Amino acid sequence: MKFCEGHILVEFMCAESIEGMESTDNTEKGTKVSLGEIPDTLELKNIVYHLRSVIAFVTPASCTGIGHYIAYCRRFDGQWEAYNDLCAKVVSKKPAHCVIPHVLIFTI
Repeated sequence: MKFCEGHILVEFMCAESIEGMESTDNTEKGTKVSLGEIPDTLELKNIVYHLRSVIAFVTPASCTGIGHYIAYCRRFDGQWEAYNDLCAKVVSKKPAHCVIPHVLIFTI
């Protein structure tokens, strides 16, 4: 876990390490969970941080591929948006959308 003023970055290799998250699929590169299963808040030293973004890994389509990362941003109204440099536009996602999270970003 890394601290910046007003931000916390949580990096992990296995989603099962986060309390309350239930894996829906184990893969070689990580564990899939739905965006809605990721905790909305994190409290440290009496400061509440809110989940703002998930950087997720997309496994390669073939054994020769290298995979890809997509940023999922949670808006103040709770709606999720996917930012993928392989797509021309931002795409809305439902909380049930499954990802392999690698970094969680929380802010005050």
